[in-house]
Amino acid sequence: MISTSSSDINAIQSSLSQDLDNLSNWFRDNELIFNLKKEKSEVMLFGTGKRLNLFQGCQVKLSVNGFPINTTTCYKYLGMHLDPALNFETHFQKIYKKVVGRVNLLQCIRSSIDTFTAQRIYQSMIMPIYTYCGYTSLGWSASHKRMIRSIETRSLEIISPKCSLHNCDL
Repeated sequence: MISTSSSDINAIQSSLSQDLDNLSNWFRDNELIFNLKKEKSEVMLFGTGKRLNLFQGCQVKLSVNGFPINTTTCYKYLGMHLDPALNFETHFQKIYKKVVGRVNLLQCIRSSIDTFTAQRIYQSMIMPIYTYCGYTSLGWSASHKRMIRSIETRSLEIISPKCSLHNCDL
């Protein structure tokens, strides 16, 4: 990851271009290939809403060896969906959608599996989605926390209808 900081869009462009040129030369000297595929090499501006509004309409245009690098407003990095304000709203929405999809699949197969297997599926294929990088959940709004609690409760009811959030150990 290459980064720079400035309140001047031209300074950002210049600094990143120079860094990319140096990196490109190092890659060439070491017989490596610069991967410019979408989602591998992209440009994204981060900042506060106020700072990002200053850059509205401005775009950082970077290229490597004449090939342009795409600009994005959401980037997946080590499983985290980053957005320009780093408020993790995009990340929450994506993981919540993924969790709901898997809970729906668990519900579809529940009649074919025993409780122990259903618990293991939940613990290994659903729960890790919303517990990965748990520190981001510290900033979740009350409504996000309620949504997660709701899907946990629904999962427990699917696993064992006699189970409640307070009297069932997964």
